[in-house]
Amino acid sequence: MKLMIMNYKPYEYELLMEKLNKLGQQGYKTNELEFITFLKKVDYPVYYDIDFHKTVGSNKRERQKDKDAFAQKYRQRGMQPIYAKNNMFVFTSKEPKEISINWKEKTDITSGAFKWISLLCFFISVVALAMFSQYLMTATFDKFMSYGISFVYIGVVLFFLTVAFRSYLHFHNTGTFYHKIKNQNPHMPLKALKIERIIYSIAALLTAILIFGGLIEDTLNQHSFDPQQHAIIQLSDFDIHKETTLSTQAYSSFTLPHTYISLEEVNDGNEALYIKEFTFTSQEKAQETFPQILDMNQLYAGNRAEMKDSVIYGYYDDELVSVVLLHDQSITLIIPTFELTTDYINTILQFYQ
Repeated sequence: MKLMIMNYKPYEYELLMEKLNKLGQQGYKTNELEFITFLKKVDYPVYYDIDFHKTVGSNKRERQKDKDAFAQKYRQRGMQPIYAKNNMFVFTSKEPKEISINWKEKTDITSGAFKWISLLCFFISVVALAMFSQYLMTATFDKFMSYGISFVYIGVVLFFLTVAFRSYLHFHNTGTFYHKIKNQNPHMPLKALKIERIIYSIAALLTAILIFGGLIEDTLNQHSFDPQQHAIIQLSDFDIHKETTLSTQAYSSFTLPHTYISLEEVNDGNEALYIKEFTFTSQEKAQETFPQILDMNQLYAGNRAEMKDSVIYGYYDDELVSVVLLHDQSITLIIPTFELTTDYINTILQFYQ
């Protein structure tokens, strides 16, 4: 059994014929050519042929009827249609058949929306790439908590580049193919097409590896930690001695060697304590990043903030809702559900500083 990816376009028909003939001579056959096709081994050679036909009809039923009428001519010759998309038909048979394409009648096979859809996809992918690149350049440091998410971002950039590359080639090569058909010389430069396919295939494979591999790594990267392994302030430090549930997460990344997240909740009550600690590569990097939090209201859960020395106080209107501290190589965010009194703030400062 062989696996084949059917992503050939009409202007690549000679590459497709080369691929199918090689498989056919090895005795590999399929009754239907899909995007992902499994070809079964038979004990006789299989012959493949390609022809083109501009499908017409005002609705799906009429277009299917027109396809069937065109394919019927080949069925009568003992050839089985296995593919009929983009005006390209592929047939298979047990004996070699001679097909002579009348290219004078095929100039319309490249007409329609396909070429312009490719151009539209090119512009959309370029705009999307520009917007995503702008997002990455302005993304806050907390967007890169794991190695995997960084790989995903790289994969998304490569995805847009790959789509732009492939879409532009579709647009350009379809136009070239049209002019070659008009000149009765529909032979595209096979070496160039092969190089383009190699570049596209490698980029597509790498994109998939980066995105899906990054998502897997991001999941595996997350692990819990014990307060004895890494000290965090807890509700008991605020003299709240009740039965609680503690959930913890830890991540590692290129830019943030360690990120620690914890949520402690009272089982029978409303008190809860959320902590997020970022450990940077150096004390200088932490000091450089700390003032950025003033503009990150989604991080400190408020709508304004004040910085005093190495502490940022986050407010929602006039209510103090969070405290952010700079200590050593770390920035720690503390958000309780209870009121942050002066004594509680002193408790936090003493614990971390």
